[in-house]
Amino acid sequence: MRRYFGPFLRATWAGVLTASFLPFLFAVVILIGGLVTGEPTQALATIYVFVIALASITAVITGVSILIGVPISLVLRHTGRYTKGAHVLVGVILGFVAFPALIAVTGEQGSDASLLLLYAYSALVGGVTAESWWRNTIALVERSLKPT
Repeated sequence: MRRYFGPFLRATWAGVLTASFLPFLFAVVILIGGLVTGEPTQALATIYVFVIALASITAVITGVSILIGVPISLVLRHTGRYTKGAHVLVGVILGFVAFPALIAVTGEQGSDASLLLLYAYSALVGGVTAESWWRNTIALVERSLKPT
């Protein structure tokens, strides 16, 4: 199992980088605006908020990958459907469903159609994470399935 630790970290990191791209862009714009207008406290607050968002994104992607992604990958492997397309499809569906599930668990009642864009972004992150996992593990899986 240790040989899958590196691929897991790379896949999770790919998902975290994808998910944190938009918050990073917003943080940079606010940070530059705060520095230009001479409000360093706003810039510092922006950095804190981005770090908290990055930690939250990392926790959610790692948790979903461990609790749902890896078991589904094992099911795909044991059913003979360990393909890139299957992984990406499952990742996109899981990413699309994970965001509304997280909103439901937190008790948010005011969800509306504007969140659909965030659902799509979450689906993209799920697809990127799943594709990265498949790409980083396919050689290990093929090696383990070869008869000796």
